[in-house]
Amino acid sequence: MHRFLNHAQQENGIAMITVMLTSMVVIGLSLTAVQLSQHGLSSTATDRKRIQAVDAAEAGLDITLAALQANPYPTLPCTVAGTLSDVPTTASYSVAITYYPTFPPSGAPLTCASGVSAQPAAAELASTGDTQSAVGGKRQMDALVKLSPVAGSSSGFNRAIFSDQGPVLNNTLTINGYSGQDGDIYSNGNVTCNNAATVHGSVYTQGTAFLNNGCNITVDLYAKGNLTTNNASSIGHDAISSQGNISLGNTSTVSHDATAKGTNTGGTVTGQRRSNQTGIPDPPTASLPTLNWNAAAWTSAGYTLVDEGTNCTQAHNDIATMNTATVNTVYRITGSCQVTWTNNETVTVARDLAVVADGGFLWNNSFKLKSSVAGLKHKVWWIVPSDAVTVSSPCQSSDGGVHDMLANNANSSTSDITVFFYTPCNISMNNAISGGGQIYGGRVKINNAFTLNYVPADIPGAASATTTLYTVAISYKRETPA
Repeated sequence: MHRFLNHAQQENGIAMITVMLTSMVVIGLSLTAVQLSQHGLSSTATDRKRIQAVDAAEAGLDITLAALQANPYPTLPCTVAGTLSDVPTTASYSVAITYYPTFPPSGAPLTCASGVSAQPAAAELASTGDTQSAVGGKRQMDALVKLSPVAGSSSGFNRAIFSDQGPVLNNTLTINGYSGQDGDIYSNGNVTCNNAATVHGSVYTQGTAFLNNGCNITVDLYAKGNLTTNNASSIGHDAISSQGNISLGNTSTVSHDATAKGTNTGGTVTGQRRSNQTGIPDPPTASLPTLNWNAAAWTSAGYTLVDEGTNCTQAHNDIATMNTATVNTVYRITGSCQVTWTNNETVTVARDLAVVADGGFLWNNSFKLKSSVAGLKHKVWWIVPSDAVTVSSPCQSSDGGVHDMLANNANSSTSDITVFFYTPCNISMNNAISGGGQIYGGRVKINNAFTLNYVPADIPGAASATTTLYTVAISYKRETPA
């Protein structure tokens, strides 16, 4: 009996040791699991910061690319910075820009303080992204871009359509580019685009932008105010609202990034969707260029001046003789009469033609403009000069008044004719209008089956400017060590 008790006590000791050893193993495994978990959490936090920082750096590049196209020389930005209200922490970007006079870059860079010192041909961008997270580091994205001057930008005539007040673009409108996708539209008002319209370029507006029922912008839509789309409208690159909100219809698409100072909802965004952003540059600011009557500029450019006085009927009859002209001709008409073409008239030109009429123009049904020799290119200018509009003779609120341009029903020009329209007042083009050139007006309204092939015009008498806008071509975009 005594031996049995001793044997049991020995076994109890072994059991105690076994329990202690097992506990030590469990504790060791638990500590290892905790360490692995902490390491995993730290790695996740680091990865999250890295991804957020890279996204912020790339956002900085995208916003800077927009700024390079929005701001003319010499006011191009030297740096760009802003914040992104991302989750779970706020991210930020800071972009340093180095300009060069040649592309590819060589030699010393241009100086940049309040603006760049000379016209650039290239820019190197270094965008650093960071977040408020305590772990992880900053990330950097670099890009090299080629800067090409926009045709006509030195005189301010660098858009396919310029409407000082908000343009209305309705029903099967097509704007084609001159060199790629550069058929741009600019407005200091609100832009409305309705029903099966396609702009092969960008739209810039100091007001709001509204795209409805299949309005398609192939490059950027850049609005200062709210940007709204409905029903299968599309934006081929960036959608930007520098001071407002973005609201995309359910079937609307943005093929790159959508960036807004306020809310940013709806539709499909292929790239980054960013809301509550700061530091977004506003669209470029531009006024309707001044184009006063300058007889000396036209004669210096090789035009023969015909002064018609206030006789619009005589001007109409003389313009009809341009089919046998041997010199480029500018017709000048003063007074309030409108130069008018009635139904089914054709103007045939053997030389370049300019008509500068204070009272404006009216083209009625089936007006046609063509070259006397098919394929031989000519230029035509229809101009109401800026100085025709005075306090005693202002622009009218409705279409077709003094200083206005009104085109109705199946007006066209052949592909060998470039046409430039300019008035500080109203331009209205209705029903099956087509041709190549530019349209500049105080308010532009276009309806029904309109096609414009953008061709920049050199305009005698246009005031030259010291500013130049640029198009941007990306040579590379890559991540580099910060």
